[in-house]
Amino acid sequence: MQLQRYSGRRSSKGRHLHNYLHPAEVMAMLKTLEPTPTDTRAELRRKERDLVLLLTLWATGGRISEVLDLRPYDIIPPDRIRLPTRKSKSEPSRIIVVPPQAIAYLTSYVAKLRLYQLDYVFQGQDGRLSTRRSRIIVQQAAAEAGVFREKGGKMIPAWPHLLRHGAGMHWVKATNGNVLYVQRQLGHSDLASTMEYILMEDTQTRELGAGVSLF
Repeated sequence: MQLQRYSGRRSSKGRHLHNYLHPAEVMAMLKTLEPTPTDTRAELRRKERDLVLLLTLWATGGRISEVLDLRPYDIIPPDRIRLPTRKSKSEPSRIIVVPPQAIAYLTSYVAKLRLYQLDYVFQGQDGRLSTRRSRIIVQQAAAEAGVFREKGGKMIPAWPHLLRHGAGMHWVKATNGNVLYVQRQLGHSDLASTMEYILMEDTQTRELGAGVSLF
């Protein structure tokens, strides 16, 4: 992917970035998918799939369509994933860095299901898990964890794209604002989109700092 210079203009998506998930909220959502002694075998399989899906969305910061298109050969141990990129004809995929723990979850899940290299990792009744069903999965976990955000004047359970925003903000903080790293991870063709994450972090830092006294 060719990295572009920042033009200084604001992305049209910037106004949505106040809606993103924090790591503690993601952990709470994952906790709702932990197995219980009363779960049936089918429920255990569903919970494991849903947990790995949620974890992968967070670890990769991928768009829901990119994560649902994952196949076993896209998992590159110990810490890489190849994400299919539908929005770019010039670059049909991008390789990003992910925590080794996420790779361990994915490889264990793939091995347990005995998936072939060309199978979809996340499967539904008719092959690839549908986008609609994956949104329901995320929102059910969010509702159980009490993670809500405002949308259209209403408070509703968090939806999948907020995991992408949250991952972007997490990377900004973890890399001390390395804009090129975050751009590459999120697959932004326009650097203006990535800069919105940097500007949001700067704004939050200033707001926190405004209440700090000298002594």
